[in-house]
Parts: sequence; C-alpha cells; structure tokens
Amino acid sequence: MLWKLRPDEQVRVERLARQLHELGPRALAEFLAELAAKTDSQDDIIDRLERYSRLDPSMLSAIDGHRFAPRPPLEVPRA
Repeated sequence: MLWKLRPDEQVRVERLARQLHELGPRALAEFLAELAAKTDSQDDIIDRLERYSRLDPSMLSAIDGHRFAPRPPLEVPRA
C-alpha cells in the first residue's frame, strides 16, 4: 500500500496513477511542477526524483515491483 488509504481510495489512486503514466513524461513533469508550486516542496520532489532515477527497471520488473500489489475484492455494501 502506498500510504494509509481506504480501499476505495487506494483503487482510485492506482487508476489515476496508471492514467497519468500513460500520458508520458511531460504530463508527469507538469503534474510534479504543479504539486511543487502548491506545496512549496520543489527541492524535496527533485531529491526524490533523483533517488527514483537510480532504480534499475529490470530489477523492479524481476521482483514485480513495477506493478501494484493485488488486493482482495472490495466488499459491496448491501442496499
């Protein structure tokens, strides 16, 4: 789990992350720029990008670290 979210919020974050990823590097950079401006955390975001850039994509793939972990089905409340 990425952070403490309700299961429905986790599903939403994963879906939105996939959609942003599909838009490519420019969209991701624009998103991060907006986030940095909103939170005044530009240096922190750049530091984290540097750390993530050192990850080996083939190693992540080998351990299935490039995918979200499977989750149990969400329970649908009865009406």
